[in-house]
Amino acid sequence: MNQTVEFLANLVNTLPFAKASLPWLVPAVVGILLSLVLPNKQESDVFEME
Repeated sequence: MNQTVEFLANLVNTLPFAKASLPWLVPAVVGILLSLVLPNKQESDVFEME
């Protein structure tokens, strides 16, 4: 498990903006772009309140 944590820490540190404490920026932008491209799958009427 410790090797997995080290690997993930090294992976995050190689991301752009990691030195500026912004390693979350690239995955956030990728997630936003994917959410704009992928179709909306929430078409159920089950959770609508009346």
